[in-house]
Amino acid sequence: MGTTQPIKNKKDITALKEYFLTEDFNLRNYTLITMGINTALRISDILALRWKDVYNTDEQSFRSHLNKREQKTGKSTCIALNQSVIQALTLYRNSISVLSEQAFIFYGKTPDRPLCRSQAYRIIKNACHQLRLPDNISCHSLRKTFGYQALQAGVTPAILMLIYNHSSFQVTKRYLGIDQDDKDNIFLEINCLLQHCLGILEIPDSSQKISYIKSRFTIQAIRIKSIKNPLSTRLLSLFIRR
Repeated sequence: MGTTQPIKNKKDITALKEYFLTEDFNLRNYTLITMGINTALRISDILALRWKDVYNTDEQSFRSHLNKREQKTGKSTCIALNQSVIQALTLYRNSISVLSEQAFIFYGKTPDRPLCRSQAYRIIKNACHQLRLPDNISCHSLRKTFGYQALQAGVTPAILMLIYNHSSFQVTKRYLGIDQDDKDNIFLEINCLLQHCLGILEIPDSSQKISYIKSRFTIQAIRIKSIKNPLSTRLLSLFIRR
């Protein structure tokens, strides 16, 4: 087995989450996956969470931020809880009887004892096996998946370095499993753009050239926006502005 890798295919992320809604219904496991992918917390920190960390009993609402001291580093971190996390937590909380705000969110047989890391590992590995996902996906893949998908969406490397406490972007790239396939995808997307650009050079009139660009790139712009590849988007914007 190789190094743990992020889940790069968004369809695989959806499949893993929906597995616990359709194939093996379990809102605890669904919320565990959702929270792991959306907070970049280590699995040990996720399993240690209690309801008081995410829910304000006095206001009867979920907190906007999760403040946590990381077990591994001892450093404090503040994480905004996004809509996906809040929705998953709401579904899960409404399905159980919360005895105390001190109770663990992801508990095992009783609310006063959390799932252990080996149990979480088996839950994820079994789901991946049933879905025929790669063998190199495990608990730590959730934390890496957050960063990989953020990078693909255009988040600046400096922000990811800060989130992961990395000393350089080279470390972050290795950590997130950026490989030749990822670089190949960039070249293939750019190639599609440049094929359209060849027609621009044959138009002598500037006004016609602008009209041609805007009309020819409309569909391509929509496609690239859906991919959210920052490099391709910047190249497209460059041609449209000219």
